[in-house]
Amino acid sequence: GVYVTNSGVFNLSNSSVTTTGNTSSGDNSSFYGQNAGVLAKSAATINLANCTVNTSGTGANGVFAYGTGSTVSVVGGSITCAAQLAHGIMASAGGTVTAQDLDMTTAGANSAAIATDRGGGTITVHGGTDNTTGRDSPGIYSTGTVTVTDATIAAANSEGAVIEGLNNVLLTNTSLSGGDSDYGGVLIVQTMSGDSQVGTANFTMNGGSLTAPTGSLFFVTNTDAVIELTGVTTSVTSGVLLTAE
Repeated sequence: GVYVTNSGVFNLSNSSVTTTGNTSSGDNSSFYGQNAGVLAKSAATINLANCTVNTSGTGANGVFAYGTGSTVSVVGGSITCAAQLAHGIMASAGGTVTAQDLDMTTAGANSAAIATDRGGGTITVHGGTDNTTGRDSPGIYSTGTVTVTDATIAAANSEGAVIEGLNNVLLTNTSLSGGDSDYGGVLIVQTMSGDSQVGTANFTMNGGSLTAPTGSLFFVTNTDAVIELTGVTTSVTSGVLLTAE
């Protein structure tokens, strides 16, 4: 719908971006932003204000920043992604996305609301409500650095958050809920897929609430992890705080 590259700068306000059609490659969509509703690449800058982004195709991420120096800023508005492999906001290879008071909904499988992928990226979210309903669609999927403040994030059929490898999630005064019967509310893992470096993962939460209706609250496997909770209201139906394998 919107594609900006080669250090271009594009400002869009009070507008609607709607795309249809499926990707030709799920990997290209996840790694490089192919078929995204809004894509910044090669040090481009996109600023969205009070816009709606709606995608219906597979691999159609809502907003995507690819590569170091590429930045997308979203203030207000909403993102809705209907199909598989279609995350709400996403960054890879060092891209940056910032969102303020943005509401997001994803409905397909493997479609997180907030996600980074191969090469990592930085995503900063302030405010807003984010909901996922698809299978294997966590609220947050981090192979980079994700910081969220004053938001509500709920995953109906997946973990609330997933961190892979040497990466980070920092939440402040945020409500995070979600659970997987095998992997719990927050999964911290190293899959050796090549999407993230090997190292210590960090999950830090100050204030807010963390809820896991199924599984343990945390599940850690095949990686080192540091988990810090300060002033967080926790609820886990299983009664298990941490599973480490």
